[in-house]
Amino acid sequence: AIQFVGIAMAQSVWAAQIAIVSFAWRVAWHGDAPRNLPLTVGGLCLLVLGICTLAYVTGSASKHGAAAAKLSTVSSAGGDLEPLLVDDDLAKQKNGRWCLGLICATTTGLTGGSIFVPWQLAPARYRDGLQTVKFAFSQGVATFATCLVWVPVLFLVLYVKHAVSEGAGRRSMSQWLPAPHVRTCMFPGMLAGVLWNMGNLGATVANLPPLGAVGYTLTQAALLPACMWGVFYFKEIRGRRNIVMFSVGAVVILAGLIITGYFGQTEPNW
Repeated sequence: AIQFVGIAMAQSVWAAQIAIVSFAWRVAWHGDAPRNLPLTVGGLCLLVLGICTLAYVTGSASKHGAAAAKLSTVSSAGGDLEPLLVDDDLAKQKNGRWCLGLICATTTGLTGGSIFVPWQLAPARYRDGLQTVKFAFSQGVATFATCLVWVPVLFLVLYVKHAVSEGAGRRSMSQWLPAPHVRTCMFPGMLAGVLWNMGNLGATVANLPPLGAVGYTLTQAALLPACMWGVFYFKEIRGRRNIVMFSVGAVVILAGLIITGYFGQTEPNW
């Protein structure tokens, strides 16, 4: 999704969808009743607006920080540069990639917003207090097992695409596969996995009362500290306009968190 529509659009689509879909599951299917539904929905709208603002700032900063993309050209016999593709072909290709990117981002949002639905199918005793840790542990194990299956499948699909496009000039699978870079990637990757599982455990506990209806929805504000890393450490977001927009988005997210968290509180129904 990021490759086809950019990080700003992709993050906006899936983060906003996860917030809305997870809230809808808890209210419509599980039957959680927020303290004040209209104000909770209003806070949710502020949260989504803030998420979209931060995603826009991130995408805008990334575009300005990168070198300007050059048009693909080919030299003609006379030495003049001509477009590699005509305008119609470029437009069709761009529209196709845009649609595919939106489909991928939407799929991410729908599945991401539904990851705690199986938890609701478990016996009530597993949705109470420390028993929730069992669900978080099993979810982590399933994530590991899924990666063992899907990563090789993904590489196989990409290699088939390479083989079809290159024809007789294709490389063997061993030549085509990227270098693993174990020493470089193992520690950062495992550290990221530890942090992800810690956050996932917190998100699981957040599904308990009194924040059962909005607990996982509120976790989508994680985009705020992610952007703060970009501002204060990686220096990715620069310029007065981007900093101002980031500040506005941060305030809107915090307002959405407070309103949604307060008015979205509910009592257990099991």
